[in-house]
Amino acid sequence: HLRLSFKDIKVPGLAIVSNDRGGEFTTTYGATQSEFDSVLNDVVRRFNTPNTPKSGTSRIERVWFFLPKAARCSHFTSGLAPSFFFHAAVYAADTANSLPTKANVLGRGEAPDQTLGLNYDLGVLVPFGTLGHHLVEGSKRDAKNELVVILGLSHDGPGYRAIKVSDGEVITSAHIKAQPALGTARSLIARVATDPTAPEAAFVSKYCNTSDIYVDIADAERGLLAHMEDTARDMAAAATAPPPLVQQVGHAPGHGGSRCGLRRRATPAAPRGGSRRGSPQARLP
Repeated sequence: HLRLSFKDIKVPGLAIVSNDRGGEFTTTYGATQSEFDSVLNDVVRRFNTPNTPKSGTSRIERVWFFLPKAARCSHFTSGLAPSFFFHAAVYAADTANSLPTKANVLGRGEAPDQTLGLNYDLGVLVPFGTLGHHLVEGSKRDAKNELVVILGLSHDGPGYRAIKVSDGEVITSAHIKAQPALGTARSLIARVATDPTAPEAAFVSKYCNTSDIYVDIADAERGLLAHMEDTARDMAAAATAPPPLVQQVGHAPGHGGSRCGLRRRATPAAPRGGSRRGSPQARLP
């Protein structure tokens, strides 16, 4: 992802990349490199062995213990409806990547974004679901502030992703100013509880967690996420979709099934995309 988004990005000290044996990481059919294979020709590849914790898979996936915990807490305290849990999870990941952590051995404990040379600003981090104001663009005389609830950081440039209280539209904009003094979406719930005729009543009824449901993504199989809405189109597509086919490369410990013999791609993977954090910054060795 980094190398496709940032041309010629260099991560100091990165010499080995470990991943599991799924088709998203390497070709599972044929003898030609996948796009992922082609961007890792200058590092050592290690494929984790299924059902073998020491191979590395458990070390990688243990992050799923930390991130859902952070997402659950921030989501519940925000006052937003369970359908916004995914936004909370993305924001938890963005926050974690901006903070120092002992888990970042490669960067000697600094923030992962700093190790990768990505711009980040701790000053923009506010509690998930914080209220804010969006400045409508136009002439100064026509400008007005719209009340919004912040769902996270924009990944298309500077600014925030937020939902408008007036009509529920989700927007991304650099013209959103967080207003922590106003509280979070829970403040709207309290306001409507006091005055059911308040302008925010429709928003609270549709988009807020008025029943205090605590979402645990790990318990999805037990029906705790059944209240999340799928569109009729989603349900129709799921009903006719063929069962997923799981494809993996060889199971021999450590080598991934003769990856070194794959043919190079005729057209190398081209850099594309961008980031809310801008271009990578140069780092001293």
